Amino acid sequence: MHLSVSVRLYYLYRRTPRRWRELKAVAKILKSNVVKPSRAQGTRWIDHRRKELHCLATNYQFVATQLEEQASGQWRDVPPADAAKMKGYLKLLKSCKFVLPMALYQDLVDDITEVSLEFQRDDLPLSSVRTSVVLAEASLRRKRTTPGSHLQGSKFTLFHYPENSKIMNRTPSCLGSLFRMDSAKSDS
Repeated sequence: MHLSVSVRLYYLYRRTPRRWRELKAVAKILKSNVVKPSRAQGTRWIDHRRKELHCLATNYQFVATQLEEQASGQWRDVPPADAAKMKGYLKLLKSCKFVLPMALYQDLVDDITEVSLEFQRDDLPLSSVRTSVVLAEASLRRKRTTPGSHLQGSKFTLFHYPENSKIMNRTPSCLGSLFRMDSAKSDS
């Protein structure tokens, strides 16, 4: 769900320069800066996701404000079909089913990014591979009981949404199993 919305918003601003200018104007009125939307797909998918999530989180208020205006039906140059589309995007963007998983995803991607960047080093000694994975796994385990910084900032708690708790509980053992570590015993 999240990715399809991000891709749609990316293309919404990429294909219509006028909307991008309007988004910058909204940010200027709110005395802040807007981040140019980036594509969430590519060969370096972790970095692309991290940038896309950062952009979406940074621009969230501006995008919601702009969508509210365009969905209102008061703009003569916004066709009714587009206004309905904006209303649908806005409804999804404001729902807990979008905001909470987005924050959770940001926290997960932050941890995975650390491991990915470590593995990209040219001078990576083989002895530090396991250490990097263990540290990432420990960080993910901590997030089972203590929400990460993005989730804390979202004003929601993990425990109100059991489907996200399942994701958090499963992620460390998935990461460990990728490297054939015995994480199943420590889950007990």
